[in-house]
Amino acid sequence: METTNRKKQQNIHISGVDALGREIPAVDGFRQDRYVGMFYFSYQSNEIHTNTQTPCEEGLTPTATCPPTVTKPVLDVERLLANDPALLWSEEEVDGSWYCTQPLYGYYDHADLWVIAKHIELFIEAGIDFVAFDITNGAVEPRCIGNYLEVSEQFRQAGWNVPKFCFFTNFTHFIQAKERSLLKWLYDHIYAKGLYRDLWFYGPYDKPLMIGYPDSYAGPQRAYVPIDGSSRYPDGVEQLSAEMVDFFHWRRPQWPSQKHDPNGFPYVSVERPQPVHTDTVSVSVAQLGAGAMSWAEHPPIPFKGMFQNITKGRGWSDTLGENVKALVPYDTNYQEQWDYAVDTDASIVFLTGWNEWGAGKHFWTREGHTTPTYVDSFNLEYSRDIEMMKDGLQDNTFMLTVANIRKYKGIQEEHTAPRGVDVGCAADPAWVWEDGVCYAGRPFARTARDSYGAWNDIRYTSPAPSNPVEEIRVAHSVDNLYFYLKMSQSIAPRKSGQTNHHVLFLRVEGAEGPSFEGFQYAIGRNPNTEGKTSLEMSVGGYRFIRVGDILCDITDDRMEICVPKRLLGIVGPRFCIGFKYADGVQKEEDIMDYYVTGDVLPLGRLCYTYEV
Repeated sequence: METTNRKKQQNIHISGVDALGREIPAVDGFRQDRYVGMFYFSYQSNEIHTNTQTPCEEGLTPTATCPPTVTKPVLDVERLLANDPALLWSEEEVDGSWYCTQPLYGYYDHADLWVIAKHIELFIEAGIDFVAFDITNGAVEPRCIGNYLEVSEQFRQAGWNVPKFCFFTNFTHFIQAKERSLLKWLYDHIYAKGLYRDLWFYGPYDKPLMIGYPDSYAGPQRAYVPIDGSSRYPDGVEQLSAEMVDFFHWRRPQWPSQKHDPNGFPYVSVERPQPVHTDTVSVSVAQLGAGAMSWAEHPPIPFKGMFQNITKGRGWSDTLGENVKALVPYDTNYQEQWDYAVDTDASIVFLTGWNEWGAGKHFWTREGHTTPTYVDSFNLEYSRDIEMMKDGLQDNTFMLTVANIRKYKGIQEEHTAPRGVDVGCAADPAWVWEDGVCYAGRPFARTARDSYGAWNDIRYTSPAPSNPVEEIRVAHSVDNLYFYLKMSQSIAPRKSGQTNHHVLFLRVEGAEGPSFEGFQYAIGRNPNTEGKTSLEMSVGGYRFIRVGDILCDITDDRMEICVPKRLLGIVGPRFCIGFKYADGVQKEEDIMDYYVTGDVLPLGRLCYTYEV
């Protein structure tokens, strides 16, 4: 099988078990007439916070993360709710960087190249087809978007099926310079130049998608453009050429408070079930009914008559008709929308959203009463982020997303032939076959981290993996499983007592008993015999007992492992296993660190399926 095709098909083999015991099945393929998009936010950036942004004059500016010129505190709503709620609700303005809770990758700068690479890896593994950059407030973050597209292009050139991109606009002109056309800037600086052409999102259309208004002007006194396009361009402002208007397939932004527009493109919907807009349906983690997210827990005074719709948090239940905190870990709000979206058979499911951690403090005044207000995001419950958290829900929402993408566009076939590769009864499979089940690593994405956080003096560092895996091949015979690992360089000797050196974790489908996050077995933690390595079994969590020693041949940059199936409790010709590779993970007992440190394939709780 050609290497690029392997990479593009690799994520169909991904499976896993989340923290709540929910299974993610592997699939046989993805439907080509369905698309999953992700609303992608880029607000927490040193560039934005230090007011060095000049989008009207410059194009995209991919650069390494730069040190902030101003030191400001990080203000975490979840931590303040627990430790200092008075600061949240005081009428004092606090100059700092507000977060609803801490992201797994820290309070990072959204232009951080290391974090962006992680995001793209996760999108590839999940099966995300496109991202829509949020520029609905009339501002472009050139460094954030430029860095994201530059890293995406590296993945694409290496053969990976990376998400394409488009833009979700609302203002037609820049908020900083209202005579300058935001849409014209996007066209001139990206599309007219053919920049990142192979990453443009077309989807079901014959032109690149643009979400916005091509025929209206948002002037200084008009914050939002009317759908009917009745506004005319005032003198002295940039207008869109007929050539540019014809270049895109236009979808108008659909705000939840607006009348249903069949050609609208929704990012959230407060209605249940959420309406379909021709071929597109929204699925969002939480929905702002009116006013601000924080009003769901801290309503303003006076309050009466202010809500047209109830703000729905992660634990909202249509069945119960209310927000239920006990349901927050299950993301019932999100799952109920997914269930409906799958049934609609819409061509596009649009998810809100990714890295929307900002929870800026504002003040709302009515009838002499001032209320501190957190608008689009507040705390863990009233936030819309699918990305993993440091604490709280951790990766629950992400894993739920992976599972639902497979329900929505995955293809499950009745297997008429095994998907594994049988090398027969030979004692030595002589790893020369080309059509085996092969999983490619992403060595170029495994870099060291050395970057500043957003608008503060926090600096994040972690070493690059010492020897990234380039590919893993799997095969079987009547009695054995075989693993072949090819590294980027010669395999260094294991240090004394080191248990995180080129480890394989295995789960056997149907097996019962204790496990480490769904994996019953670990290979290679404690080898003590030349030519062999260890096979261990979990006795609960990250605690293992030795099952036996198995053959392991290491030659220069290659490792070949033979695992007797009987030691895994596999009986008979049919079986299904899940496996993941991990090297250099710093917190071995913490599954969340498998998203962060070392060389891990696939990331986090996910694993690859090998089935016969």
